[in-house]
Amino acid sequence: PLLFLNHEGKSFELAPAVKGSGLAEVLEGRGAAFGDLFNNGKMDVVINQLDGPAVLLRNVSADHNHWVGVKLIGSGTKSPRDAVGAKVFVTANGIRQRADVISGGSFVSQNDMRLHFGLGAATSVEKMEVVWPSGAKQSIAPPQVDRYITVEEGKGILPEKPAEAHGRKR
Repeated sequence: PLLFLNHEGKSFELAPAVKGSGLAEVLEGRGAAFGDLFNNGKMDVVINQLDGPAVLLRNVSADHNHWVGVKLIGSGTKSPRDAVGAKVFVTANGIRQRADVISGGSFVSQNDMRLHFGLGAATSVEKMEVVWPSGAKQSIAPPQVDRYITVEEGKGILPEKPAEAHGRKR
């Protein structure tokens, strides 16, 4: 598989195919699912093979960049509960990012529906907005970084459940 490293949206660099990393393997991939499988803010990839077992590319990079993850819950009457079609805008260090909730991914694959925002060196979020499928716009109190939050349409950030807290440490 080929993996490119994003340098702050200015350039891309081919990640080295280090032996034993999974990037040096020749695969007959037929689908890929992306998500933070270990709730540590690092995106991982599972690749389905044509005639072989699925392959996990676990992100073990030693970076110290910050991030915030967002799970959306629609009202169920105005917007679908899975919030497909919602848009989230996050501003940190003066840079505005957008991510959309979509369902699916590549062939026979489903990506993590939580939205992931890489913040680089930014230690705080300045602004967060959600545009729900219903068309409603909702400003969200800026969350702390390096964690996942759950936002419900019309209610805002929901209290963290104990089972979700384990993903905070890097």
